[in-house]
Amino acid sequence: MPVPHNEQRQITEEQFHDAVLIWDYHRMGHERRPCSAAIGLGSHDLGVATTAVALYRTGFFPVVVFSGGNSPTTRARFPRGEAVHYREHALSLGVPDEAILVEPKAANTGQNITFSRELLTEAGELRSLNQPSVIQGWIRTLQDGGLEVSTIEGIFDILSSILGAAVEDGLLPRNPCKSKSVKLPTATKKKIIPWSLERVRVVIAGLPKRFQAGGKLAFGCGLRQGEVFGFAIEDIDFKGGWIHVNRQVRLVGTKPVFALPKGNRIRSVPLSAQLAAALKAHMKEFPPVEVTLPWGKPDGEPKTFRLLFVDKKGRAYNRSVFNMGDWKRALAAAGVIPPRERGARYLQAAPEDGMHALRHAYASVLLDAGESIKALSEYLGHSDPGFTLRTYTHLLPSSETRTRKAIDDVFTEAEAEADAEDEDDRPGTQGTSVPPAKPMCPQCALAA
Repeated sequence: MPVPHNEQRQITEEQFHDAVLIWDYHRMGHERRPCSAAIGLGSHDLGVATTAVALYRTGFFPVVVFSGGNSPTTRARFPRGEAVHYREHALSLGVPDEAILVEPKAANTGQNITFSRELLTEAGELRSLNQPSVIQGWIRTLQDGGLEVSTIEGIFDILSSILGAAVEDGLLPRNPCKSKSVKLPTATKKKIIPWSLERVRVVIAGLPKRFQAGGKLAFGCGLRQGEVFGFAIEDIDFKGGWIHVNRQVRLVGTKPVFALPKGNRIRSVPLSAQLAAALKAHMKEFPPVEVTLPWGKPDGEPKTFRLLFVDKKGRAYNRSVFNMGDWKRALAAAGVIPPRERGARYLQAAPEDGMHALRHAYASVLLDAGESIKALSEYLGHSDPGFTLRTYTHLLPSSETRTRKAIDDVFTEAEAEADAEDEDDRPGTQGTSVPPAKPMCPQCALAA
């Protein structure tokens, strides 16, 4: 019996954190990648079909097999069979009928896989990909789904590798991805639009008090999220006015580890006096906590550092929990995203407004102040100043304004000199007079 809306309880942050841990424990931790077909295993949960549809729309596969008959626990919910109901649900969500196969007999997981594989073999799904027009249509589907060009290129490369292996195994006569008629979309680099300083201020103010200095560190030194999570007291040189970015906290599968910063590039960044004061105040209220994690990989050597920013239980921040909780609540409090509506499970997605926005704001402030691209590249930990220039070139102070001012200054100076000469030529004025110019043809600029 459904619980009345006014009796529903909101889960606590601790319960949400525990739920994430359970979810992460059950996940395989495998990186999702494109494949020639997907299998949706029948169960009592129609959400399996919903997830399959979402992955299909993202372009991970061109065909999905829904597999499953009936069981005592699903017969009442899916009287025509699990796979049949899954197919109908996928069709209602807009998946074309030709992209769905139904395997209605499987009674367990082993049969799900075996029967689905047999069905795919009979249907010849792999060989149907041997048409360049199918590949090109698939690329258009990815574009229509709003994927970035770089993402499409990555998926296409993986698919091409898979089909290339199929050619080597004798399953396909040729790789359709290599056809001259198959064209990838042209990349159009999206310009970064930095946050205003007012937005930076209100978002940081909306973070939990124990992490507000972490937000200031991300903005004030251009650190990545994982670098803030891994920032320790031994990384601060208050006397010299520097911080040292020596590590990050990252997830390997679902396991948190310490690791070198992105690109294995440790670096030093100038520390402003106000940010130093904020860090000192933070450490007075929230003393650094010793945290031990493996280094580099889940079975790596344990390393211990005194971290400045930890969760309420004294653990290194889990990015999934932080991004879904503390960060999105700060965005909502600042008006960046709308508040969570009654009955909604999650706050609105904000892919353009992740914590990386503080890093972009740092770059925009430095460029506006006249800092060099080379120095900014070093502070951000980029391997190539050219990458920094390509990423932030549109944020450089306008050269057009400088050009106009330079030419105006020349004209102003010339006019001032001319006025001075006119003053000298007047009767009774002192100074050397300039001899009159020779007559000149106004058409060809030659002396007459």
